[in-house]
Amino acid sequence: MTIRYRHLRCFLAAFVALCFISGCGAGNKNKVVFVLFDLSGTTKSEKIREGYYDEFMKILGQIEGGDILFADRINDNPLGTSTYPVNADNAKFPKYSLLTDYLFTANPGDYDSNLAAVKKQTAAMVKDILKEPGSSLTKIMDSLHLAERVFHTYPAPQKWLVVMSDMVEESEHYNFKTDQLDKVKQIIEKETREGRLPDLQGVKIFVTGASKTIDQSSRNDYYKIMNFWMEYFAACKADSSKDRYGSTLTKFE
Repeated sequence: MTIRYRHLRCFLAAFVALCFISGCGAGNKNKVVFVLFDLSGTTKSEKIREGYYDEFMKILGQIEGGDILFADRINDNPLGTSTYPVNADNAKFPKYSLLTDYLFTANPGDYDSNLAAVKKQTAAMVKDILKEPGSSLTKIMDSLHLAERVFHTYPAPQKWLVVMSDMVEESEHYNFKTDQLDKVKQIIEKETREGRLPDLQGVKIFVTGASKTIDQSSRNDYYKIMNFWMEYFAACKADSSKDRYGSTLTKFE
């Protein structure tokens, strides 16, 4: 072994050790993202479903190696029919390693190729979800318990919930098309009393598609519904904002 080669090995070893120490100090920056797709009858049009897919691709573009992504449906029975069709097992985004993906590999470009392949597979799974027929009811509140399970099972520094829906709750408990939305405090008290209020503490919420099924004559309903959910999410201890609520995602970070 030449002196030059020994020096090179020592330099690489010291560099790797420094990177490892720096990485440990920086902490885990990965995130868990859960996406809910409203598959009720009011959102079954091809245009709306295509819009959901376009929004999902924005989200997928923000997914990095080591992140965890889940997706499921909002329908007439999310608690009973949930399968988490996109989950931590079938959508594994490999975490980048300086050692195995750069220093000690003959093909440093393989990591990017593998990550792109997982994203392509995930996009295909979401396309299949969005082809499903519309359901008769829209149980958004029930579906939020699916999110609670995910975030409790997979704790992470960053927890993002993306709800793709017109946000019109239609269930045996409440119907936003007929109920008085100014009764939010009574609804929250009832949900809390009956143990149905999900715990979303520390979860950052994004809502997209919120006005897709509301016509101009009902624009006041849009604000009533938005204000309801702002109070509801706050009661769930989530991080919600009107800046992250609308017909499309203007910012996802």
